[in-house]
Amino acid sequence: MTGPGTAAPLTEDLSRLAALHGVATSYSPSPDRTVEASATAVVSALAALGVDAGTPQAARAALAVRERELRARLLPPTVVCRTGTAPRALDALPEGTRLRVDTEQGGTRTIGPGEPRTAVGDLPPGVHRLTATTPEGRTAQAHLV
Repeated sequence: MTGPGTAAPLTEDLSRLAALHGVATSYSPSPDRTVEASATAVVSALAALGVDAGTPQAARAALAVRERELRARLLPPTVVCRTGTAPRALDALPEGTRLRVDTEQGGTRTIGPGEPRTAVGDLPPGVHRLTATTPEGRTAQAHLV
């Protein structure tokens, strides 16, 4: 039980849910000190993101939804690529996926099935828009940096 000045500890589900939404569960006010966030603070931060974690059951349900969303996602929100290389994020795409890059400069490049994905790394530097379309018709978009 918690009293004045104490905070409920984070549960494993709440910690994992926070991590999957990019919510920190601790902070370091100085190099030699780490302060754990309270469950109340984490629940409030998640609520600001539209995630209900107010009860253990709600946190478990939200965790299941988020894990399902991440498994189904074709691309992360941002893909980083070095010149002449294929981004690792493309490795997980299903075979036969077509790529389209709308460049920051206004051009378009299409990379079809069987073409080397290193062509993505041959673009001019910038922030481009990457669209992946699987053979089944699923699509995803990401920023390509």
